[in-house]
Amino acid sequence: MRKLYCLVIVVLILNLPNSVVSANIEIPQRLNTADVVSIQISKGLHGAYTKTYKAKRFWEKHKIINVVNWIHNATENNVENDIVVHGYPDLLRIDVKNGENIYISYAHKCDVRKNADSTEYICKPIDGYLRYSQGEETKLLQSKQLFDWLQSL
Repeated sequence: MRKLYCLVIVVLILNLPNSVVSANIEIPQRLNTADVVSIQISKGLHGAYTKTYKAKRFWEKHKIINVVNWIHNATENNVENDIVVHGYPDLLRIDVKNGENIYISYAHKCDVRKNADSTEYICKPIDGYLRYSQGEETKLLQSKQLFDWLQSL
């Protein structure tokens, strides 16, 4: 009986409507959980680690719901001047039913050290900041939850 009760609670939580999420930013062509086909994470040099969560897999749908909620609850930041994409950033790709892809990667800040014969770039991800790219538009988002989740993978 206890297992059945837990299963019913999980099903109810996974089927909560997206309307319970309030958005702090205006995401182009509003991202909806029902429109997400899959989420793919590629980490490391040339995507040495990859993981895909598909919406059609019941046991993975909660990850997609969490990612969409974190994006909706993110705040937009306009401090774009020093923020760069560097090297092979950890990357999250969201495939949407309309065929479009959304890309999320770490935002990096680089310190430049010039030597007599070379230039050295020391780049580090900025804690809690991510680059959100959809179509031609790129935004800098602050989402500690999404950032931490990507770090933990």
